[in-house]
Amino acid sequence: SLIRIRHRAVRGTGPSGILGTPKMDNSTRQAAQINLSRGGLGSAPPLPPQEIAAVASQEATHVVISEIQAGTDAGQNDEFIELYNPTNAEVSLTGWSLKKKTSGSDEPKALVVASRLEGKRIPAQGYLLLVNEEGYKGSVAADVAWAKSNTIAYTNNSVALYDASGA
Repeated sequence: SLIRIRHRAVRGTGPSGILGTPKMDNSTRQAAQINLSRGGLGSAPPLPPQEIAAVASQEATHVVISEIQAGTDAGQNDEFIELYNPTNAEVSLTGWSLKKKTSGSDEPKALVVASRLEGKRIPAQGYLLLVNEEGYKGSVAADVAWAKSNTIAYTNNSVALYDASGA
């Protein structure tokens, strides 16, 4: 199923404005719903507590985008996307892809092509870390790298996760 990430940018506690560390539990489920169309992370006020509670109470039954970093002071390509599998079963990512849509385009463009996810699996209640192959500066090892020419570009973009059926 298509998973669109559209909500409000959030302000994190780390130096790069993220809410957590890749492959670790985040402080809230708020990071799973980031809107990249308001100028990127750290540019909007945090969600009010009642909205955080509403998001946190809606446990997903499918793979979700749990965290996004769209550039830092260390570099505009210091990017990652973390996927989380909240289910009790391992999920194969063969045939899946991630795409981004800019405000100036009608069609989504490839960010992480299906061939890069071929044979990859997310364990039950586990994480998968995808990174920009030449920009990521984090200390957590990546599971998948996407082409350096594909960037999240944190202004006026949306990121979507497509399953093997293309939905």
